[in-house]
Amino acid sequence: MKASEFGCSEAHELAITCAKTGWEIIDFTTLAQNESLCQTVLGVIRNSGFPKRMKISPKEAQWWQEYYLDNYNIAADFSELQVPAPADYPTRLIVMHEAIANKCNPIASVYKKRCVDKGFYWRQFNDNLDSVVTRHARSGTYAIRVRDTQEAEFGNVNGENLSSQQIWDRSIATTTLPERLIDGDTYLLKTGKHLDRKVITLCAGSRTASGNVPSVNFDSPSRKVSVSYWYPHYDCDYLRFRLEISRRKDYQSPFCVRELSHPLVIFEISTACSASRR
Repeated sequence: MKASEFGCSEAHELAITCAKTGWEIIDFTTLAQNESLCQTVLGVIRNSGFPKRMKISPKEAQWWQEYYLDNYNIAADFSELQVPAPADYPTRLIVMHEAIANKCNPIASVYKKRCVDKGFYWRQFNDNLDSVVTRHARSGTYAIRVRDTQEAEFGNVNGENLSSQQIWDRSIATTTLPERLIDGDTYLLKTGKHLDRKVITLCAGSRTASGNVPSVNFDSPSRKVSVSYWYPHYDCDYLRFRLEISRRKDYQSPFCVRELSHPLVIFEISTACSASRR
């Protein structure tokens, strides 16, 4: 590929980094025009495939301990919690406590109350979310990072939209519904703003008992946070995902980085997407 064909500057840096570290990119076209993808892949490469973890900072531990005590009456001690190290791009830390990490109802209740107190409305597709959203990718006390953007960005690769089924088929790690609810609530608490005013976040880290995918967004015209669900094969321009950066040793790279032998290989995510929508 010629220098003029690299696209964004991060793509050029990625190509140089790969050459220096012995990584091989089978097909560069998926990454060449996508700055955020290049930044994330650079972070993975620079950390030798398994990005580092570190002890949570005292300031962050204190903030999350107060959050759980004030909102859930959970007296947590996060002082020794291992969290993902900061990436090469802005991220938000999400700390999940084992008491509610795979439960939706208590988080939705807190999030809903905060919305109502601030003059917003709330809608969820079932009064008892835990009775229908029964499967979650993670549990226990843990921390993840997500990209620090107001709108979920991931979901279009090389000009084609991804469905939740394609996300699962490629082992792409995205947020669970409890994680997205905590993220939305703490984002509102910290900024006074709502996530996903223009797009809908599909929480492919969770599933309903019937195999559907829960979602969360904020509908600006009605001033309402909406918790809904979508069929796994649906995709469109406003359905997006938030990549979950757990950075554990069992971390599944969102870019299908597979260690066959050294050098590592990044496979292109090919898609065959439809325009169907819920």
